[in-house]
Amino acid sequence: MKKYFSVALVLLLFFFASCGNSAADKAASDSTKKMAFRDSLLKNIRTAEYVFKPHHDASQREVTNVLNAYAAFTNKFPQDTATAEFLMRASFREMNMMNYKQAAEFLETIIDRHKDYKRYSDACFTAANIYSTYLLTVEHGDDRAKQLYKYVIDNYPNTSNAKQAAVLITYVGMSNEQMFDAIQRKADSTDKANAKMKK
Repeated sequence: MKKYFSVALVLLLFFFASCGNSAADKAASDSTKKMAFRDSLLKNIRTAEYVFKPHHDASQREVTNVLNAYAAFTNKFPQDTATAEFLMRASFREMNMMNYKQAAEFLETIIDRHKDYKRYSDACFTAANIYSTYLLTVEHGDDRAKQLYKYVIDNYPNTSNAKQAAVLITYVGMSNEQMFDAIQRKADSTDKANAKMKK
């Protein structure tokens, strides 16, 4: 009886050991497939972007191809380190096609999910600029623009984005005519102050 028990125990241990290897092998295989798929998507992006050479007007189809390549990657790998950069590029493509709402949505995804992105300040500033210039009346665009400009000013104080944001935040919600009048009044008062100093 002990002999049968020992044989059964050895067979049982062998079975569990082989199952563990199978699971590890499957995980390794899945990881390899995932990386191969990622590489394939990156190749598709490089191929689609290749058409965007300097001084080349891309067709609507070419733009759609590159946007689809970005979307395929960012949807499949939303937390990948390259995702934020592809979202940024997609936002610029959308801005070039005057799809400002979609461009802002891509930037908002960066703002919400990719705070460690090296161009995070650029994403915030660009989104604020889109809201203040093109989407003032869409979903409280003026409030969102001010919020993002303030964020850039507070968190990136010594950058060109912060310096520009400090100026632009005062003009959010103004029409172009109101903005030009305010700039002209400021220039006139500066000129008067300079003239007094010279006397």
